[in-house]
Amino acid sequence: ELKSRLKGSPWKLKSCALYKANGALYQDIFLSVHRNAAATVGVHRIKPMALDPLLWEILGIPENVDEPLSFRTWGAFTCAGLPLAEVSLESTGDSAQAVAEATRSLCGSADERAEQQLRTAPFSSLVAAHPDQVERGAYAITLVTSLIAEGSLELAAREAHAYASGAKQSCANLSSEGKSFHELALGWLESARASGAAVRA
Repeated sequence: ELKSRLKGSPWKLKSCALYKANGALYQDIFLSVHRNAAATVGVHRIKPMALDPLLWEILGIPENVDEPLSFRTWGAFTCAGLPLAEVSLESTGDSAQAVAEATRSLCGSADERAEQQLRTAPFSSLVAAHPDQVERGAYAITLVTSLIAEGSLELAAREAHAYASGAKQSCANLSSEGKSFHELALGWLESARASGAAVRA
């Protein structure tokens, strides 16, 4: 039912998530179905397309850039998207057609919602202000990569150092070859600064 309603749209469906790339922005809508109640919830999330390739470069797995687009939702080594909206798509007694139409409507409003949010502040600022980031560092990796992508390298280094040193805590961590993402990010940033200095010289 849902696939037929999305026919001709840029949204694709894999498992319980819809996804698309809209220029420099990646968007997905993660669908959660509650088995013990008639309840389907959709969470609309966004992240710049530049973030995951940066993450893969820092972790030493640049070949992930060749993975299908849906990997940015389902891959183990990816930046978490920033949730913009959580919407109930089903009420008791709703038909499958009604749920599919509510989901299609959520997809239809996604671009405007993302544009409105991104007009208010840089993506990294939206990440830093999200309650889950403030309370438990849920988007620490997304924050550091977004700061790098925006050119705020010094601030990215300060954030990475805070997490690498334990001064800040994060509930989401990735590592490669025995080093945390934040440790690797500090090394990557140092190399980037050295390369920039060498070019200027």
